[in-house]
Amino acid sequence: MKKMRKTALLLACVTLMGAFAGCSGEKEVAEGEKMTIRWMGFPIDGTGKPDGEIEKYIEEKFDVELEPIFITYGEYVDKKAMMLAGDDIPDVIYEFDPKHVKQDADQGFIAEIPYEFIKKNAPDIYNMLNKEEPRVWSYSRVEDKNYGIPNLSHDGNNVTIGIWRKDWLDNVGINKIPETIDEVGDALYKFTHNDPDGNGKDDTYGMTGATSWNSMFINVFGAYGAMPFNWVKTENGEYKYGGLQPETTQALNTLAKWYSEGLIHPDFINDALSGTAKDKFANGKIGYLDGLGGYYDKSDATAVQNLTKELNPDAEVVDSHPTKGPEGKSGGFIWGSAAHIVAFGEHLEEDEAKLKKILEILNTMVSDEGTFKRKTW
Repeated sequence: MKKMRKTALLLACVTLMGAFAGCSGEKEVAEGEKMTIRWMGFPIDGTGKPDGEIEKYIEEKFDVELEPIFITYGEYVDKKAMMLAGDDIPDVIYEFDPKHVKQDADQGFIAEIPYEFIKKNAPDIYNMLNKEEPRVWSYSRVEDKNYGIPNLSHDGNNVTIGIWRKDWLDNVGINKIPETIDEVGDALYKFTHNDPDGNGKDDTYGMTGATSWNSMFINVFGAYGAMPFNWVKTENGEYKYGGLQPETTQALNTLAKWYSEGLIHPDFINDALSGTAKDKFANGKIGYLDGLGGYYDKSDATAVQNLTKELNPDAEVVDSHPTKGPEGKSGGFIWGSAAHIVAFGEHLEEDEAKLKKILEILNTMVSDEGTFKRKTW
């Protein structure tokens, strides 16, 4: 339907104006009314409510009305797809992945936005991206056209670490934070079989996994120099799939051994790192969580460290060391500087005034110190 509408519009423009460039325009806002912007942002909190402090601040500063759309993180991709397919297309659309940009561009749901338009109307964003990481533009590019503004994530260059129940380590006679893969295996074995919580029951496990490909047993694979879910550059300069390399087989052999010994929770494959896996740790079912420590602020009451302490006042949670493998390797997956993409509803190709206003808001958020501090802190 969208493609048919865009084709009809293109034919009309060619007939009437002689060039597609003549089709862009600005829709007028009735006198006394404010421009309304439907904003589907990053799904931090699906239970959010409209008319929050920052929403009001932006509305007043830019003389607009915002209609924020709140969706939970886990439901975002599916609900967004259903909305767009139902012709309910917001003005601002947060895209998690370049593949989603391509899908939505192919379906005619999001607007093409040329680089020159961004450079003119959001110059600080344009210059910052080109200075910091120009390759990030590949995230919003589909068949030689640009369909949004990519994001940068400086935190994405950091390797995440795990967390341990230090009180469990103490209880099973381990007086240091495990560093090597053998030390980790020993601690997991004792967590499973030596009653680390002292309740006299056989109800604990060493660790669990995570369903996300970029965080599943991340430090175990890193200990062998493996990147199982990515293409990797070998020593001779060739690119091969990491899942088929000898290092991945070594890591899987270790994990298979641990699983056969009962050290890994039996339903690990169903665990989400920031969901059920975190709950198992907080509830004292496991004593080690791989690749989670760096994502949680200890000053946040909902951080896994604090939830664990709330449920068990005697609990002590500490960050892990990067796990060293037999050859001294260690590491993990990092996302990199490129993060997500802010796209814009297809209808904004015909509403240049609104698109300019949105770019003005976004550009001010990153260039004006007062606005940046207000919306960030």
